[in-house]
Parts: sequence; structure tokens; C-alpha cells
Amino acid sequence: LIEKQNFSCMVLDEAQQIKNYATQITKAVKRMAEAVGSVRIALSGTPVENRLADLHSQFEFILPGYLANSRAEFDRDFSKPIAGPEAAKRDEKQHLLQRMIQPFVLRRLKSDPNVAADLPAKVEQSYDCSVAPCQGTLYQAVQEASLANVGQQLPQLDHQQRFARRGRVLAMMHALREVCNHPANLKAERWPATISQDERPERSNVEASGKCQVLKEILSGIIANGEKAIIFCQYIQTIEILEEQIRNYCNGETVKYMGSMKRDEREDVVHRFQTDPEVSVMLLSIQCGGVGITLTAATHVIHFDRCYNPAKEAQATDRAHRIGQTKTVFVHRLVTKGTFEEKLAEIMLKRQHLSEITVTAGEEWIADLDDGE
Repeated sequence: LIEKQNFSCMVLDEAQQIKNYATQITKAVKRMAEAVGSVRIALSGTPVENRLADLHSQFEFILPGYLANSRAEFDRDFSKPIAGPEAAKRDEKQHLLQRMIQPFVLRRLKSDPNVAADLPAKVEQSYDCSVAPCQGTLYQAVQEASLANVGQQLPQLDHQQRFARRGRVLAMMHALREVCNHPANLKAERWPATISQDERPERSNVEASGKCQVLKEILSGIIANGEKAIIFCQYIQTIEILEEQIRNYCNGETVKYMGSMKRDEREDVVHRFQTDPEVSVMLLSIQCGGVGITLTAATHVIHFDRCYNPAKEAQATDRAHRIGQTKTVFVHRLVTKGTFEEKLAEIMLKRQHLSEITVTAGEEWIADLDDGE
């Protein structure tokens, strides 16, 4: 059908959707491109979300074979050297890649004078949250049990064993994230026998989580000033726990934006948050509400737990900090001290030297770290 229409140009919006070579959407888009003229334009706010190879896949749509003839060749020539330990080699390959893509990339930032010139400032702050006593005991028990289950060090494993190890590491990571949010997140079967049923805190117990305590302090000031906040969480269970807690200590109304809701229900929630002065807080996940909606009624964006993909986290923040916003936006990030959240935040900062050509990977790269990391 496309061939019969004789199109001369193809524009691909949200081009990061074709970052994975093997997906059906990527294959379909590239088949369509073959039937269209040579003018191809890719639009994206986050062209590289997970790994440098994301960029190669999109360039295969724009200029097939330009960066490399295959992903394996691109990984050999760019991905591995840029991520490698040799500084001279890393810088050389990074600069070469930048020079190669520069003629074909037009980048616009909100900070540019001619782009969203009237957009107000954005103020970002991180909070080091203490571990509550029960939370610390549970965290230590889960970590010890999980590490014992991870298995041998990476160099000793074959491909199948590495795959199984990745699954165990990711399971440990999610369990520890749940504990860092609130002990009530953790499923009953994962609680150690040393902690009795009577010692397990209720969902409504703010004091059982350092981050919940800090969140209460932040929200109290926001609502007292008559402002609104959106809170991003990674887990539905955490959203439900926070909803219960916030309704107990805040006068303003709290709403949820969930993927399980029907489209008209989600639209109604957004409309109420944007227009109803009684609605002070919206709870949502980055997966569901991180793109495609406008929440400029909020002057505060709270990342209760980190996404570990800075591109997606930035997109989520931009639900409030976007055209139409007239006030300064305050971004709050909560990190639990002395836990893996703190260590991973440090790793993320070390990777920021690649930010001009790539964005740090999502959570799955964590599974490939060795035991010490």
C-alpha cells in the first residue's frame, strides 16, 4: 500500500521506540522505510535510553550502514571502547562518534534561549533518608538471604548460569527496593522468621520508613502553602501504601493515576488535578504517567524511588516542567542512606560523562555487576 502511494519522506515520532533491533515494531518501521524515499527524519526527546546501541538502531532507519554494518560491528567499534576502562581509547571513540552523528542531529534543549524562553526555573534537591529500625533489620536479613542465593562470581559461570544469576540479582534488587520504600511492601513469605508477626509494621505506619517520614515533612510544607505535588513510584503496592498514609496526615485530596484504569478515568483524574483546588497530590508511576500527560498544576515533583533510567525520570519531571508552567518547579529525589539506593546513585553519577551521546541503562544492567559492585 505504501509503495503504491509513492511517498518521498518518512517522519518517525518517538523514534526511541525502534531502539531494540528484534522487536516487531522496529522491523515493521524499517520495512516501511525501504518503500519510502530517502528523506527520513527521526524525532525523540530520549534517543538513547538503555545503551549506546539504541542510537545505532535509529541510525539504521535514517542512514542504513552509516555508523556500522551490524550491531556487532557497532559494539566492537564504539559501545565496548566507550564503556571500557582505557580513558584514551574511550575519549577517542566518544569524540569520533560525536563527530559522525553531529551533521545529522539537530538538538534543542529547553534551556536554549529560543526554546521555551518563558519556561520558569527548575530547582532540584536530593534527600538522604535514614533507615528506620525495623526497616534496617529487614533490609539486612533480605540482603544476606539474597546474596547467599545469588551464586558464584561471574567469571566462573557459563551463559546459562549467568542468565539464571541475573534473574536472582534482579529479584534481590526488587526486594531491597521494596524494603527501602516501606517494610509493608515485602511479601509475607520473604520476611525472616526472626521477625515476629507482631513486629511487622502496618501499611499506615509512617515511622516504619525513613523515606515516608521525609515525604510527610515535604508534603506538609507543600500543602500548607496551597501548592500541588505529583509523586512518582515504581511499585503499585507503594502507591497504595502512600495513598493510605497521605490521606491520614494531609488535608488535601489525593488521587491516583494507574495503568489499570480506563482511559476516560485517567483523563478525569488529570482534569481534576489540573482544575480542582481541593486535589493536592497525585500518585503515579513513571511507566504509566511518565509521558503523554500535562500536570502543570503541580509545582513539586517527588521521585519517591529512582527509576535508574535518567531519560525516563527526566521525562516524568517534565509532566510539570513544560510549556504552560508559570511557576518554579521543585524536584525532590529521595534516597535511603546506607543502602543499595545510595550506591547505585553514585554509579549513575560516574556514568554521566557519557550523557552527551548516551543515557544510562535501565535497571537490567545492575544484574551484570559483580558481587562487590
